[in-house]
Amino acid sequence: MILFPLALVFYETIVYLAVDMYVPAMSSMRQDLQVSEYLVQLTITLWFLGSAALQLILGPISDYIGRRPVILCFCGLFIVSSVVCAITDNIYLMILARFCQGTAVCSVGVAGYAAIHELLEHKAAIKVLAWMGSITVMAPTLGPLLGSFVLEFGSWRDIFWILAGCSVLALLFLWRVMPESNQQIKYNKLNISKALQNYNIIIRNTNFVRYTIVAGCVFSGMIAWITAGPILIIEDLHYSPFAVGVVQVFVFGSFAIGTIIVRVLINKYSAQFTVRVGVTLVLLGGSFALILALYKPELLMGLLIALMCYAMGAALIFAPLNRLAMEAVPNINMGTKIAIFSCIFSIFGVISSILVDSSIISIATILFGVALVARVLYIRGATNV
Repeated sequence: MILFPLALVFYETIVYLAVDMYVPAMSSMRQDLQVSEYLVQLTITLWFLGSAALQLILGPISDYIGRRPVILCFCGLFIVSSVVCAITDNIYLMILARFCQGTAVCSVGVAGYAAIHELLEHKAAIKVLAWMGSITVMAPTLGPLLGSFVLEFGSWRDIFWILAGCSVLALLFLWRVMPESNQQIKYNKLNISKALQNYNIIIRNTNFVRYTIVAGCVFSGMIAWITAGPILIIEDLHYSPFAVGVVQVFVFGSFAIGTIIVRVLINKYSAQFTVRVGVTLVLLGGSFALILALYKPELLMGLLIALMCYAMGAALIFAPLNRLAMEAVPNINMGTKIAIFSCIFSIFGVISSILVDSSIISIATILFGVALVARVLYIRGATNV
């Protein structure tokens, strides 16, 4: 059973590297294609739009045709769109291809994670989701370094050729090891009206909404840092780009350590207890970040400690809440449930990326605010259950 999650996380990491490896190449691509900075920036924006565009559609579709066809088809689409990005000289075709690349995120978040939940029982699913998260979180840390390394010896087009080649390997790996987890395919019919009714049932479920909002709040804090943190370190705190890489290694390394702690805690304690510890750590990190922003905004080491605490807490939260949300609505098809969870999750990230700016007070305020909402919402909800 370990082979399928390994193949899925390999595919997921490649999909995320399509952003993180690409960022260092934006300047050289703009010069090569002789286009405006705005159009180059759209290649990032449309990727994110693609990553959030299809969850609610793919959920019912994967319930109807199965998880495996959705994953394999979108992996194929990712390969084709990566090749288009590598060979095109037309920025508008590039933007369209980047949108198609982004939709691969939907296939992983909906069909891929639905398969994990269907194939594994409660604690096993949490453990697998946790170690998968520990691998994919390395993409924003190592991606820019890998992209810069490729540019040292080649061009920005080579980045897309590498992504295409790796995704071919992922497709072959998934084709070989991914089982069809949806055993209700022959009983499910693609019914738009039924899908809308199911979505209505899900969003009326208090526990599902609570778990999803808590996870989304914590995720939005991570996105705020990923979006604005590098600019803060370089432009406001006047450190080198290398320092950004070092900080990100510690931050996301803490997240990876947190996923290991999840696998230990879940053997002895409940998922609810693990989340309770996580939201507490997140609030401590957010509070420390806000205090530093108000009184010692130039202290990068202090901010790093706060972010490490926040990231470790986030790791304790994501996998257990994902599973708890799925179990909160037992009589709805898994694809439909995971689709709305992923959609709300993405919306929180998009809102955060829009609201944050590169000042330390902006980042710290978001970290503290979302952490406070997450802890209060989770603790009060748990008390009322």
